[in-house]
Order: sequence, then structure tokens, then C-alpha cells
Amino acid sequence: MQLSKPIYSILFLFVCICNTLNSNAQYLKGHLSFFAGLNESKQDINTGGFNSKYNYRLTDYQKNIYKPGYFIGLRIEEYANTQDKFTFSLSYQQIATGTNYKNTATLSPFTVASSYFKADDHFSNLDLNVHFKKLVFTDHQEKRKLFITVGPSTSIRLSNQSEDNQIYNNYQRMVLNGDVGAEIENNSSYTLFIHYKQPLTSFTTNEIHTRLSSFQMGILFKANELF
Repeated sequence: MQLSKPIYSILFLFVCICNTLNSNAQYLKGHLSFFAGLNESKQDINTGGFNSKYNYRLTDYQKNIYKPGYFIGLRIEEYANTQDKFTFSLSYQQIATGTNYKNTATLSPFTVASSYFKADDHFSNLDLNVHFKKLVFTDHQEKRKLFITVGPSTSIRLSNQSEDNQIYNNYQRMVLNGDVGAEIENNSSYTLFIHYKQPLTSFTTNEIHTRLSSFQMGILFKANELF
């Protein structure tokens, strides 16, 4: 199976980081982590007054559900004080989305709901995140800690638009998000997390307004536990 260019880029970055770790970079060993997991994504779409030469029957495309994808990435953590932290992460996201059309059109004499815009439902994104981690609970043995995370993120689209959408350049290259989540740190060796991304800007252009929201569930390991 031939790998896509973004996958080659991620693998190259991973190899470079491993080489750096093997060069006794103690700072990275103590602050760097790797993570992976699954995401669930959906687009809520309002086409406004958008018009095109295409027309699509929504019975074929309306999927008001969250669809699964995956992600891999790396994160650096810095203590804000003795308990709370700031995190900076970079990840490759492979996204499949449901498409929920908020408004529809009809063509006379037909009454079937349709749209002049067909949303793309598969994307490759590069995500940049900055989060503040607030410690909210520690068990009596201090082996497990619960953090609440909040902060902004940026999703940069790596994949091309479909041919129909390329004609009108319907999709943005970048979207801003507001993130919130919870993380359970187990004895400082691994962390389980769930994050929710709420879009702050539209993922589409022209008169089309699209909210691409997603849940992310995954696991994170510290680099010094792996090397």
C-alpha cells in the first residue's frame, strides 16, 4: 500500500525526534510525549444563498452522525506552577465526518430535498494545539491525577478538495477551534484523555457556513517511558 505524502512527513518527523532523543537530549526526554487515538467528527452545514451548476439529492449525502477517524502526534509539557501545566502539541489527523445539512432546496416539479453543495467527508489535517491543564483531583496515594484542559487549536487542511468543490474553492485551508477536555494521568507513566473541539471559524468559504466539531479519545506516553 502506497503511503500518502502527509504520512511520509509524519514518519520523517518521528525519526528525527527519535534521533534527537538518542543524542541524550534530557530536556525532551523529560517533557516530550507521544499520543494516538480515535476521533469522531461531524459537519453542521448551512449553505445560505450559495448556488452552483451542481445539484445533489440529500437523501444520498445527509448523514447526521459522528464518523470515526484516527490521529497520531507528539506533545511537550511545561509546568505553569507546581501543579498545573501548559501543553503544546502537533498531530496528524485522518478525519471522516458525518454531514448534517441545516437547510435544503427543491427543484420544481420535484419535491426531493437537494443542495447545490456536496460536503467533502474525508480530510487529512495537521493540528496545532496550546492547552492549559488544571489539576482538579489527586487520589490519596497520588498515583492518579485528573486534569481539565482548555485552550485554542488550529486545524490545517492537508488533503485536496473534491473536484466539484475545487471549482468554487469551497473549503478553507485553516480553521480555528476552542478545545476543552479531561485527562487522567496514571502514575506519570501514561495518560488517558478525551477532548472536544468546537469550531470558532467556518470550515467553508463563500456563503456556506460549516461547523466541523469532533471528539478525540486517546492515550499518551511519556518519551522517557518509551526510550
